[in-house]
Amino acid sequence: MRTAFEAVRDYTEAVQRVVACFASRTVAVEVKGGYFPADDPHALTVNRGLPLPIRGNGRLGVAIRQAYRIVQDPRSPHSFRISTAEYIYELDVDGKEVLGFHWHPETTPDIVTPHLHVRAGSTGEHDAALLSPRAHIPTGRVAIEDVFRFLVREYHAQPARADWATILDETQATFEQLQTWTGTRGRPR
Repeated sequence: MRTAFEAVRDYTEAVQRVVACFASRTVAVEVKGGYFPADDPHALTVNRGLPLPIRGNGRLGVAIRQAYRIVQDPRSPHSFRISTAEYIYELDVDGKEVLGFHWHPETTPDIVTPHLHVRAGSTGEHDAALLSPRAHIPTGRVAIEDVFRFLVREYHAQPARADWATILDETQATFEQLQTWTGTRGRPR
């Protein structure tokens, strides 16, 4: 049996493990309002919602916000797990958001799929006119671990730990075992 408190604790600890792979200092992972099941989702923020500076590139930061629900685990009576209700991961360069990986089906019911925003200033002058920063470019579901791997691969972020890839693999495997949907549809199966 896993209590609601234990489910939230395990969830926040997994996010903390991921963030600690890249942060140059201890970073707060906070949950607001939520150690008990409720109709409305609870909030999780990293670094008080501010962009977390990423090692290896003083110009780069990532803001991480999620909403979650505490739900009954269908595989184990009287046991709870976390269900993601939304995520917003925003990549900043020089203090300006350039990419936003979003999924927020409850706040934008007309756009229930995971999507990417490409903000102004992230493309050349001529390209920016062709791609609106308000465009919702469809993506598959994006895990926080995917964002950090992207930062390493594309922006040469330098992890703070040598075992970062192993930790990301472990935390993502746990997330994927519990997820209720994949792909682009944005609704639990």
